[in-house]
Amino acid sequence: MNTLIMGDALYPYLPQIAKMIDDQLPEVENVDQHQAIAIVSGEVAKAVVLYGDYTRFDLRMHIASVDQTWCQRGILRGCFSYPFNQLRVRRVTALVPKKNKHARRFNERLGFVHEGTHPQSMADGGAMCSYGMVREKCKWIS
Repeated sequence: MNTLIMGDALYPYLPQIAKMIDDQLPEVENVDQHQAIAIVSGEVAKAVVLYGDYTRFDLRMHIASVDQTWCQRGILRGCFSYPFNQLRVRRVTALVPKKNKHARRFNERLGFVHEGTHPQSMADGGAMCSYGMVREKCKWIS
């Protein structure tokens, strides 16, 4: 069974979470300034959702996972409830490397809309794609 955790409950999972972030989200800087929700099953961290660059209206959302079994409706409701219902932002922004087609498709299935492509915006000179989701269009919250 998958469970959402945050705050002090994350500590036992920090090594697993750090590895996911290092392996899958190298473009995310200042990770220690992000809020995190982890999806865990037993002693295994299956996914982490990072929220950063918060303003009263927007924040950035980043997702890393070790497999797809974490991605369930109830879990996604929790992941989107935090920014839209608790923080009350109007929109969520996701930045995805253009070359990561799997992540881009995943964002689109979640309901994010492609808003632009930003050439040479990554450390390796690659392009980043920006995706956005506004509260009214989020199918995961009520």
